[in-house]
Amino acid sequence: MAAARPFAPTLMAALAALALTLAACGREGAGEQAPERGDQAVARVDGKTVWSSDVKREAIAQGKIGEGEPLDVSSPLFQQVLEEVVDQKLLASEALKRKLDKDPVAQRRLAAARDRILGDMLVETVVTDAVNENAIRGLYQEQLKLAKRSEEIRARQILVPTQADAEQIRKLLATGASFEALAMERSTDAASRFNGGDLGYFTTDVMPPAYDAALKDAKPGQIVGPFLTEGGHALLKVEDRRLEQPITLEAARPQIVRFLTYDQIRDLLEKLRGKAKVEMLVKSDGPPPAPPADAPKAAPAPVPPQAQGGHVMTKKPAKTAASRTRKAAAKPAEVVSQTLERAFDPLTSALKRAALKRADKQAAQFAAPPPPAPAPSAPGKAMPVSPLAVPFPKMPPIGGVEMATGRAGFYKYDREDLLLFHFPEGASCAGVFTRSTVGSAPVDWCRRHLEATKGEGVRALVVNAGCANAFTGRPGADAVRRVASAVGKRFDCRQRDVMTASTGVIGVLLDDGKITHRLPEVEHRLTPDGWAGAARAIMTTDTFPKGAYAEAVIDGTKVRIGGICKGSGMIAPDMATMLAFVVTDAAITPAALQALVNLYTRSTFNAITVDGDTSTNDTLLLFATGASGAPKISRAGDRRLADFRDKLEGVLMDLAHQLVRDGEGATKFIKVTVTGAETAASARKIARTICDSPLVKTAFAGEDANWGRIVMAVGKAEEPIDRDSLSVKFGPYWAAQDGLISPAYDEGKMSAYMKRQDLEVTVDVGMGRATASVWTCDLTKRYVEINGDYRS
Repeated sequence: MAAARPFAPTLMAALAALALTLAACGREGAGEQAPERGDQAVARVDGKTVWSSDVKREAIAQGKIGEGEPLDVSSPLFQQVLEEVVDQKLLASEALKRKLDKDPVAQRRLAAARDRILGDMLVETVVTDAVNENAIRGLYQEQLKLAKRSEEIRARQILVPTQADAEQIRKLLATGASFEALAMERSTDAASRFNGGDLGYFTTDVMPPAYDAALKDAKPGQIVGPFLTEGGHALLKVEDRRLEQPITLEAARPQIVRFLTYDQIRDLLEKLRGKAKVEMLVKSDGPPPAPPADAPKAAPAPVPPQAQGGHVMTKKPAKTAASRTRKAAAKPAEVVSQTLERAFDPLTSALKRAALKRADKQAAQFAAPPPPAPAPSAPGKAMPVSPLAVPFPKMPPIGGVEMATGRAGFYKYDREDLLLFHFPEGASCAGVFTRSTVGSAPVDWCRRHLEATKGEGVRALVVNAGCANAFTGRPGADAVRRVASAVGKRFDCRQRDVMTASTGVIGVLLDDGKITHRLPEVEHRLTPDGWAGAARAIMTTDTFPKGAYAEAVIDGTKVRIGGICKGSGMIAPDMATMLAFVVTDAAITPAALQALVNLYTRSTFNAITVDGDTSTNDTLLLFATGASGAPKISRAGDRRLADFRDKLEGVLMDLAHQLVRDGEGATKFIKVTVTGAETAASARKIARTICDSPLVKTAFAGEDANWGRIVMAVGKAEEPIDRDSLSVKFGPYWAAQDGLISPAYDEGKMSAYMKRQDLEVTVDVGMGRATASVWTCDLTKRYVEINGDYRS
């Protein structure tokens, strides 16, 4: 038997096909009658018939089609699986000739396969009988009774700079002037003024506190204000007040069906275990295995009021006439969860193949499901990986954070473009955002709510690629609110505790339904170990995923820091980056976290440039989960944070440099250091001007040490310099010294140096002691091609 071990995979395939082969043999003895209605013979192997139903069942077993899906005999997939079935029959026949079925190990494997198949069939039978339209509607109605519905207000706004302006408008309104007309004429709120000041429907928790106070007792038709808010002095006209609309049955149906499916399986297993005598002869030292990622963690929660996709079933429902009275329904959620963990483990494969497919099929059977993910189409244009690319680092889980990705369909071709992070209660958050005056709706959302919450209690982050949702006005802001609301209801938190970010084409309104309808399936995939997938999901014109990781010590306790980012074009200083998300399991207060991110953004993300263009969506968010057990730190300057500060700056620097290395069309990674400046600000401006110069960047692309272009850029910065002391050095080689070409200039050595991928340029301007460094890349023909084809 030892000699046969290298062929174990082949042997397993042969044995797995044995039951199918024997079944086919039995059918042939019945006069070659079709075993199933509409069946047809599709092949013969040594005189034994292969039926189309055999091929279809094999395709289902491999997960290539779902239960109940058609499989045309003329399709390429059918032909592929048919070839595999033929191979299986040949292998099984040869295994029988060699009497491998007599081997004790083979017999045990065949018995196990039989158990799995019968278990699948039992699960399908039980679920089919129990999960029906009456049960679904009954549980839905029960959940509606338990649902908590927030109040929505629709209002119009006029925002003006001064109290005097506001009082003047108040007087005009008192004389009968149209609120809508005055909003269009006088309001400084660009997002609403062209809609007559209409803010749409909103809940007060998404607005600054001043709005909540002003609208507290206001009735429809009433004008409130003026009152001072962050953007100026505001007057509001209340148009309507209503309760949020409850989720529809069709939006809730998939989750209800899934819960009922698992509920039936749980009851079945508990009943069977109660009747059987089961003895566990070994004990585990660790915790019980987790249930499958797709399994509901407990009984369903009240149905959320907002019909934005599905919802998480996490709380115990009251008893419903549509479901049997059961003991488990009366258990606390923790006990139910433990029961599920015990129950799921023995039949994980059966549940994944049978229960989940059955649940999804049941959901589709009673009514149309939520819009499916867009069908995969031909891949987009392949982007060659940057020659400066670095491999994605090994990033272990960081305590307290889970992540998942999915395909929302913002791209025409098949790729994941949706990312979800989930954080524990008590997590801190800090952020730095674009300084562009045309900031996106997600940027506005994060800024406002980080300010309102002071960075405390952030529970989730949702990111999409493919649509920037920038320059989309009030509709774009409403789309962000709906996404945050849907995520908040899934995680039982406020909308303001959900951060959002988007990247992609500017000027396109976010179709939030694409996100909210995918939330249920994405949430089921949450895992603490998904950094590489997360980095890929947020890429746009990036050619490689970007990540960085480090470990530090705080007061003797090890903490982890990890992050991902995306971006390759529209990168310039005075921002965060395109998108960057960094997480630590250290316990740091939001104020200290904000001080750290402000400090180190300056020397990292604000010290890089690819093309000098600042994006509308640039966002850097730093989260601290506190899961490491390290003591909580409330001051950025605390001595215990010394190692952490160094490692945090290192992670941010690593991510920033990867952005430059993936600059669109880049072939050179360039560090420009300016020394001898009057001030650090002056040094940074000169270095940035050099790095942003198209003439300098194209010279690097041509591997030309054209120091004259460097000098040109220095002068263009309009900062104090001593022209007669100006010196320029490429790597170790002087090109110019003291305002003249260097006497040691060597064209051969300089040309050889410029062929390197990583280059350094040092410029001394002879005015003082200040210094600064900025990193950039070259400018190639490929940059023009990428950006010329970006939307097409």
